[in-house]
Amino acid sequence: MQESKNTMKEFDRMTEDENKEGTQCLWATIAVVVLVATVATILGFTVFKAKDPTLQVNAISLEGFHLASSAFPASGGGGSPSFNLSLSMRIAITVHNPNKESFKYDSNSSATLFYDGDEVGQTLIPPGTLIAESTVFFSLILDVEAAADLSAVLGDNEFPPNYINTGLLPMKATTQLSGSATIFRVFKHYGVSSTDCNITIFIANATIESFSCNQNAKD
Repeated sequence: MQESKNTMKEFDRMTEDENKEGTQCLWATIAVVVLVATVATILGFTVFKAKDPTLQVNAISLEGFHLASSAFPASGGGGSPSFNLSLSMRIAITVHNPNKESFKYDSNSSATLFYDGDEVGQTLIPPGTLIAESTVFFSLILDVEAAADLSAVLGDNEFPPNYINTGLLPMKATTQLSGSATIFRVFKHYGVSSTDCNITIFIANATIESFSCNQNAKD
């Protein structure tokens, strides 16, 4: 009988020790998971913090340009004046992905051309991927449809428009790249980078007189 009691006590002791070891292993596992998650979070918001791509406009040129108006003597005739424009503009940009993960840009990426605040041309940038810490080059063509009527956006008090007197045609081009980067396959960062360029066209010889661009970034 005594031997049986000793055996039961030994069994209870072993069971208690195993429970303690199991509990210790569980807490150790939880501690490791918490530590890894904490380190990953810190890295995700510091070293691996997601950033928007940077866009830089390298050059803007005209591939084609034609401006006609009934206000010019060469056009002749009378009636109400009209200002018709057709052009093809090339914009060369550099895009850099500063992230340590790929940045996927979506179908909302585009380049748009404006005259007097109104959209007159647009080209879409097909969806794609910028690999980590890479730099790529885009050459975008913006076309204004032939015979686009600029007079439609001129107010009654804007005749003759200023560009007829100065020989300079002001326009604005906006390039936008939107998409997301996923850090550690967990933290997803959505961002939009864009550049706004004020462009001046010298009408006489159909060239870009000047342009200046500013980059914008929005999370």
